[in-house]
Amino acid sequence: SMGTIRIASMIGALRLISTLIVITVVCAVDTSSIGAPFEQPSELSNNCTLSFGVVDYFGPSANFSTRSYNGLFPSPTIRAKAGDTLTVNMINTLKDIDNTVDHNSYQLPNSTNLHTHGLHVSAAGDSDNVFIEIDPGESLLYTIEI
Repeated sequence: SMGTIRIASMIGALRLISTLIVITVVCAVDTSSIGAPFEQPSELSNNCTLSFGVVDYFGPSANFSTRSYNGLFPSPTIRAKAGDTLTVNMINTLKDIDNTVDHNSYQLPNSTNLHTHGLHVSAAGDSDNVFIEIDPGESLLYTIEI
């Protein structure tokens, strides 16, 4: 009874100490050589084409395939200023639509959309409409008045 409680408390304390040791060892790893240095993304003008597809990344500590724009990682930056008309031809080059049956999972990851944050622009039509889906093999010409 009392001896059992003390043993259980000691076992709990030993587990906590071993967990803290593991965390300390993991956190003490030198991470200065992990990852590639940041590369500035390429820049596009306010009349451009974005091609959405798969890009293969080969870095010093990881290799993977991901979705990106214009085959670049990181994806390009579009520069525009107030008063410009941003015209973007968005092309989805992915091959198929994922036929997801589970309704509680991420849906249609092969569709895409162009959406901005921080701009005071219209969501009407083909402007900054979050409900537009560009499925694989489709394209859409966006026109956004900034």
